[in-house]
Amino acid sequence: MKKILAVLVLVLIGAASYAQWNYNGSDIYYSAGNVGIKISNPTYDFVVGSTGDDARMQVRTLWAPATPTGAATTTTGQFELWGDAAGTYLYRNVVRLNSLAQYEMLQTIKTPAGNLAFLFVNMNTKTFRMREGIQDAEFLNTGYTAFLGGGKVGIGTTDFKSANVKLQVAGEAYVEGRFRCHEVEVALAPTFVWPDYVFSSDYKLPSLYDVENFINANSHLPGVPSQAEVTEGVKLGEMNVTLLKKVEELTLYMIQLQKENDALKARVSNLEK
Repeated sequence: MKKILAVLVLVLIGAASYAQWNYNGSDIYYSAGNVGIKISNPTYDFVVGSTGDDARMQVRTLWAPATPTGAATTTTGQFELWGDAAGTYLYRNVVRLNSLAQYEMLQTIKTPAGNLAFLFVNMNTKTFRMREGIQDAEFLNTGYTAFLGGGKVGIGTTDFKSANVKLQVAGEAYVEGRFRCHEVEVALAPTFVWPDYVFSSDYKLPSLYDVENFINANSHLPGVPSQAEVTEGVKLGEMNVTLLKKVEELTLYMIQLQKENDALKARVSNLEK
């Protein structure tokens, strides 16, 4: 390693002093502004390994690039590791400029199935993404994983409903075990109808005899799911609407009973006079 570093120093000194040189007896070359080790015609700024070699490293830089247009990007820096005798890279790290004059970094690996981009960073927007090359991500730590700094976590979405939302899931979420919180707020779907219609004058309140007959036949209240129906879970919003409807109907039954009781009291009072 020390010998290689010493040779590189000599390379740089020789390049600065004589502008052009080709071979110094240690398989190190300088050609058209590029430096190569074991390669006489390096096409990048710094290349280790020969053409078709099964272990090659390449470094490419481009300063003050022109901003591309459309979906195109301009490479400003590139690092590659080659390990395929067929002449393809195994790992590539590219720094590039997009059409919005933003600098990006994209890391790619090559597998028998093709090129897999697995890490992307936009340096201007400070955006970090795991790309399509990553199918399963695991955090194999024995401590905890914390998202600090006041940020947000979105699964399947970046459209957070309010500034106070820290976690938002687009789709279903399942918790295997106990879920604890200080408060639960359920956002009902626009199609949900709050059961205040029970108090409308045209609402037909079932008679208690009909309710009794339904209970005897089905072993649960009408409009309320049975035990078999809730085996897979209960929708909290819908269930609360159902229970509120039953509470409102029960209130109407109590009002009816109160009126009947008052009428009976008045009738008894008149008979006792």
